[in-house]
Amino acid sequence: MITILATIKYCSTHLQIVIITIDSLDRTAAENIDRRLKKVVQLHDLAIRCVTLLNRTLSVVMALQLALCILTWCLTLLYVLTIGLDLIAMNVLNFRLPAPSLPVSRMSSGGNGIVPVSQKLVQMILARAQQPLRLTAWDFVTVNVELFT
Repeated sequence: MITILATIKYCSTHLQIVIITIDSLDRTAAENIDRRLKKVVQLHDLAIRCVTLLNRTLSVVMALQLALCILTWCLTLLYVLTIGLDLIAMNVLNFRLPAPSLPVSRMSSGGNGIVPVSQKLVQMILARAQQPLRLTAWDFVTVNVELFT
């Protein structure tokens, strides 16, 4: 479990670095914007490859974990039905985890001082960002905190 959480945090950190780098483009001088945009494209590509590899690696593990969670809940509900519904069982059934929200990068293709070559780089990042990055359980269902809750 620690390995899974550490690898997810590693990919999340890569995505955070991309967001910070994009946010810092506003403070970049016009003559350095091309170099910084190329760096953003490289970081974004690395983050996408990291999430893709993580999904391939953890897909089966997440499917097994999801199956075990479903089995646990079924057995818990069977126990509650057998014993009877009381206040403690209601508190267990109402348990919820807060869902963390991931920040979304804000980047426009019509920035000031961006030459046409750099605008193509920005458009490439925006096109790649249209496909959501997600972990799946055996390519069957998207895995997130709400699903396990």
